[in-house]
Amino acid sequence: MFRFLTAALVSLLIPIASAQAGDRSLIGYGRLITDDFIGDGKDRWRRGSVASSRVWGPEWAGELPTGVGKSLELRLGAEIIAPESLDAFNRNDRRYSTSLPISTHTQYLAGQTEVSAGGDLVFVGLQTDLSQFQGALRNALSVPELVDSVLNNQIRNSINPTAALELLSERS
Repeated sequence: MFRFLTAALVSLLIPIASAQAGDRSLIGYGRLITDDFIGDGKDRWRRGSVASSRVWGPEWAGELPTGVGKSLELRLGAEIIAPESLDAFNRNDRRYSTSLPISTHTQYLAGQTEVSAGGDLVFVGLQTDLSQFQGALRNALSVPELVDSVLNNQIRNSINPTAALELLSERS
């Protein structure tokens, strides 16, 4: 599985590596970290997630470049979704799930329409190692461990390719 993950990551990074050549440079980045526990001390549906984004393109001139691939964005993320109760598996509750999305997108101007298009590979299940990470974190924080019945009934391993297309035609 590790070889496949490496190959998938490399295939998504090739456009970014080629973005370093020519007239593209790093023009922006973003990150978002969420955790339901922060605030009131109660974990809920979305246990925690992290998302990071880097954008390469020509120097910013006040609007998107024209042409597909002139700007390239790499997105990486990790997310844990849990059932209401971590004490025992309940068939009527959502199942424990972990995912790692990796994606490449481009944003550009086509006439008067802003376009964002891209593709993702979303890795789901034990192959992400996020349940092990959460277990180690819970141990370090002296929080009760996840019970086996919850972990043993989590969403199974899969790799899900997705595509995204956004069009915005109302420009001011």
